[in-house]
Amino acid sequence: MLEPLMYDIGRICKETIEIEGEKIGVTPKIIDKNYLKNGYNGSNDNGAILKVPFDCPEPLKNTILSINTENNSKIQIIDFGKTISSLEDIDPNKELYIITDIVQMISRKELINIIPKIREKISPNAGIYVPNVLPSQVPLLVYMGVDYFDYGAVDYYSVMGYQLSKNRQYTTSATKKELTKNNEDKDSIGLKIHNRQVMDSIIEETLYCIENKKLRNLVEETTISDPYLRANYRRYVPDLRNIPLSTENKLIVTMDEVKIPEVKKYIERAVNYTPFSNLIVLLPCSSKKPYSMSKSHQKFIGAINSIKTPVDELILTSPYGIVPRALELCVKYDIPVTGEWSADEIDFINENLLKYLKNAKDKFSNDETNKKGLKIVAHLPEHYLEILDMEKINLVLDDMDEFIISSIDGNPTTNDSISNLKAILKDLEIKNREERKLSAMARKEDEKTNENVDNDKNEVEKPLRFTRRGQVIHNYQELAKFQFGKNFIPNDVVVKGKHKKFFIKQNGKEVQICTLNDRKGLFVLTVNGGELLGKENWVELNFKAKKGSLFAPGFKDAQNIISVNDEVVIYYDDKYIGVGRALMNASEMKKATSGILLNIRHVFK
Repeated sequence: MLEPLMYDIGRICKETIEIEGEKIGVTPKIIDKNYLKNGYNGSNDNGAILKVPFDCPEPLKNTILSINTENNSKIQIIDFGKTISSLEDIDPNKELYIITDIVQMISRKELINIIPKIREKISPNAGIYVPNVLPSQVPLLVYMGVDYFDYGAVDYYSVMGYQLSKNRQYTTSATKKELTKNNEDKDSIGLKIHNRQVMDSIIEETLYCIENKKLRNLVEETTISDPYLRANYRRYVPDLRNIPLSTENKLIVTMDEVKIPEVKKYIERAVNYTPFSNLIVLLPCSSKKPYSMSKSHQKFIGAINSIKTPVDELILTSPYGIVPRALELCVKYDIPVTGEWSADEIDFINENLLKYLKNAKDKFSNDETNKKGLKIVAHLPEHYLEILDMEKINLVLDDMDEFIISSIDGNPTTNDSISNLKAILKDLEIKNREERKLSAMARKEDEKTNENVDNDKNEVEKPLRFTRRGQVIHNYQELAKFQFGKNFIPNDVVVKGKHKKFFIKQNGKEVQICTLNDRKGLFVLTVNGGELLGKENWVELNFKAKKGSLFAPGFKDAQNIISVNDEVVIYYDDKYIGVGRALMNASEMKKATSGILLNIRHVFK
C-alpha cells in the first residue's frame, strides 16, 4: 500500500508494505523482487502470476486472468492483448495493478485510455506496475500514473548486445568497430550492470523532477526521440488538479509553449480577470521575474506613476498569453527568446487579449452612470506590434475607445519612448477627468437612491474609490478571485508590513484574514479569512479536528475543484471550523484509504 507524498502530474509515494520487517522506500521505483513473491506484510498468500500470451484466444485469456485473480487477493492482473478490453472490470479494492502487456501498448494511442482511466478508478493508495519497459519510457509512464517498474526489458536488451541511454538503445558504431579493428562488444555482464544503472538513474531523475516540479520537462526530453512516445505525450490530457496553481519553482518552457498544463490551469483562472481602470497599457515581458523587478519594467512603472490616474498594466508574453500586473507573482518561467513567434503563440496571445478587452468593455461600456471608453496604450517593441491582430481588436473597440502606440522606433525602453509614454498618459488623464465630470451628476443621483433604499450603512460596503489605493485593493481582490474563484477581501481592508498581512475591523478589534506568500504570489488564509471566504474550496470532516495532519479515516467529503496545495476551508457537521492546505486533489481524497490528506493550520479555539 502507498501513501502519496507529492504530485507534479505524476507522484511520489511512501511505501507502507513491510517485507522482512523493513519498509521498502518511495515510488516510482524498481519493484522489489520479494514484493510479489512474499506478498504483503510478510505473508505468502499470493500465487504465481501467469503471463497471458499476446495472441492468446479470448476464452483462454479470461481463464488465465480468472486464475490470477483467485490466487492473488490483493493484486489485479490486467492484460489487454490485441484488443483493448473494457476497463469496467477493474476492481477498485486491490492494492497493486499489473499491466502485463504494456510493451504492446506503449506506442499505441490507446495507452492514454488505459493508465489514466485505471488511475481514475482506483485508490491513490494502490500502485500500478508495468513490467518490461525501457528507461526512455519511464518518465511518460510516471507522468500518467505508474509507480513500479522492473529490469525485464533492460536485461533483455543487454543480452542482445544493446547499450541503453536516457533516450534510446544502440549498439557500438559500425564505423568505430571497423576503424579500431575491434568487433568485440562489451561482455554481457558488464552491459547488464551498465544498463541497470541507466534504469536506476532515470528513476532517480524522475523523483528529483517531481520534487522540483520539472517532470514535464523530463518527459519532453525523453519522448522527443521517439515519435510514438511523443504522440502519446501530446495526446495525454492530465488532471490539472495534480499540479499546484503556483509554486516557488521556475517553469521551464522549451516546446508546446501554449499547450502545457501549467498554462492551461493559469488561463482557466485568469480568463475572467477584470481591470480596475479604463486606461490600459500593454507592455512586453522581461527575462527577469517578477517583471516589475526588471530594469525595463522599472522604467515603465516610473512613467506610469507620473500621473495620478490609476492605470492597468497588461504584459503580453509567451507561454501565458497575457499577465495582468496583479498576477505577476504567480508566473515564474524561462523560455527561449528569439524575437520570432510561432503561429500558436500569436493566436494564443491575440485570443486572450481579445477576451481581456471584451471583459473591460463589459465593465466600462455597460455602466450607464459611469460609461467610459477604453484608452489602450501599446508600449511595445516592433516584433510585438507586428503580431497584434488589429482587425479583430478593432471589432471589439468602438468610437468611444482609443488605441495608441507609444513606443518610438519599435523600442519601448529608450528615453524618447519613455517620455512619449508619459506625455500620452498625461493627455489621457485629462480626458478621463473630463469624462468623470460628465458622469458625476448621474453617479451622485444613483448613490442617493441607494442610500434611500437601504439606510443600514453597516450592510452596505462603500465602493472602491478611483484612486491608486483603490486600484491596489482591487488587484488583491482579483488575485483572490484567481486563487479561489471568489473575492473575500473587503474594500476597507488594511495591508501592513513587507510581507503583506491583511487586516479588517471585527467587533471593534483588528483581526488578520490572510498573508500574501510572495514566493508563490498566493494568499495564505487565517481562520478569520476562511470564515470570510465561506464554503469555497471546502473539505468536510467526520469529527471536530485540531491543528495538525488529517488522515483518510477523518475525511468525509470535499469540493471537486480542489487541487494539490490549495488553501482549503474546513467544515464539520456543516459548521466552519478552520483552514488548511490540501496535499492531494479532491478526487484522490475521496478514494484514499490511508495517509495524510491535508494539513490543518488554524482552527477556532
